[in-house]
Amino acid sequence: LPDALAEPATGMPLAAERRAAAIGRTSTYPDWRATFEHEIATHDWPAVLADWLGRLAPGFAGAAAHGIIRTAHAVRALARHESAP
Repeated sequence: LPDALAEPATGMPLAAERRAAAIGRTSTYPDWRATFEHEIATHDWPAVLADWLGRLAPGFAGAAAHGIIRTAHAVRALARHESAP
C-alpha cells in the first residue's frame, strides 16, 4: 500500500491533561485515534459526540477560515503591487 493508505501506527489513549497540548499536532494522530476508540468503546457515541463537539468546534471554524484569510492577504498585497508568483 502507498504510505497515504497504510494503517497508521497504534497509539495510546491521551490522558486528559495531555489533550490540550496534543490538539492540532499531526504526530499525535495515533494517540487521538486510540483516545476516541476508547471513548466510543466505554461511552455511548451520542455522549462522546456531545462532549467533544463543543471542544473541537472553535478549531474547525479557525481552520475553515484560514485559507480565505490568507487569500485575502494575497489579494490585498497584489492590489498594491503585482509581482511574479
